[in-house]
Amino acid sequence: LASISGSFTCDCSTNGAINKLDTGAIAATSEYHIFIIAKSDGTGVASLASLSATAPTLPSGYSGGFKYRIGCMITGGASTFLRTKQVGRRTQYIVAAGTTTTALPTFSIVTNATKTALTAAGTVGSGGAQKVPSTALSIITVCSQDGSTNTSSYVFPNNDAGYSISVGAHAGGVTGTGTSGAGGLQVEVLLESTSIYYISGNNPAGANAKVAVLGWTDKVNA
Repeated sequence: LASISGSFTCDCSTNGAINKLDTGAIAATSEYHIFIIAKSDGTGVASLASLSATAPTLPSGYSGGFKYRIGCMITGGASTFLRTKQVGRRTQYIVAAGTTTTALPTFSIVTNATKTALTAAGTVGSGGAQKVPSTALSIITVCSQDGSTNTSSYVFPNNDAGYSISVGAHAGGVTGTGTSGAGGLQVEVLLESTSIYYISGNNPAGANAKVAVLGWTDKVNA
């Protein structure tokens, strides 16, 4: 067993060498996987960013060496990275005024009681609809309501009829509810597919239902 440690700055404005992109130029609405790499003899430890989660193009001299994926970052529409912070497996969006991430990514919600699929994960570049990378194990959402009438909103891992608004039909730990006036709840859902499902009840016009994305957990052994 080998132990690798260090601090690396990965410059994604160029490619083809250590501590850079593996190939190409940084693209909009894409996911970039971050690797720690080393030569076959354990030397030359460095970082590398790649569109591939499994098969990055290694720099010259690193063929037959080691690679270990440690996480993923997502670019927005301007080909710049959205601000995130990763601790272990968990990644969270970092919102700050005047940056690439001025608000949490938010799903477009239809305010009715019909269960609606929300595209959560997958290949981010396919229309930019995805909010978490294809390697995400779970999505961490914030369900909220802002209205003057009692109402509810929920997210579920699949479209089974067993997930409903009916009292007692909620799966523990995967429902979020708003209240009269305003309310919200953080909900983490294990991804069973690339979609999660949203449903609302007694949702009046102007209730302003929202499902925002706080972050995700990733398939890394951190």
